Amino acid sequence: MRLPATNQSSHSFFDLLYRPRYLETAMYGRKWMNRFILHLASMKDLMITSSTSDSSADATNRTATAHAVVRDQTQSLISAFLHLEASINTDKPHPVDTALFARLTALVTDLLSGYEKLDDETLRHLTWLSPALSSCIQSSNQSIRMVVQRLVQRTYQSTAAPPPMSPQPSHPSSPPVETV
Repeated sequence: MRLPATNQSSHSFFDLLYRPRYLETAMYGRKWMNRFILHLASMKDLMITSSTSDSSADATNRTATAHAVVRDQTQSLISAFLHLEASINTDKPHPVDTALFARLTALVTDLLSGYEKLDDETLRHLTWLSPALSSCIQSSNQSIRMVVQRLVQRTYQSTAAPPPMSPQPSHPSSPPVETV
């Protein structure tokens, strides 16, 4: 996104060429934040608490903090996207808002696609994800709606299905049971 040159006589060429573009910097930072969020969400030892793991107060605090960062940053991005989408759909959009919306759409799509790549066990522990995604189902963006629908379906299936059971050893005296 290029900023329009205003009064070129008062600025040197170097100033115009290397002037900071704050929206680009913010979008670049958000892209790295998304990578951090997905990395944090995929860390099983932080996101999935288990009775066999270290149950010290420090481990509990790390887990709670990781959950809070992932949840808050995801909800923040989704609400910013939905707010800008509503603004663009109701008002006459400014070209900067349109460009910002395109970048936000790409960021949301990347984040949701990253959540989609997580395994079922990790998704099962992100209990806040389905309610956060329910607001995106009304989005006018087809690709985001499709990713949201797949994610909600996966989280519902992973929480509704019982955990896999290990096979029980059969007794040597009992005949094998045939399953149909």
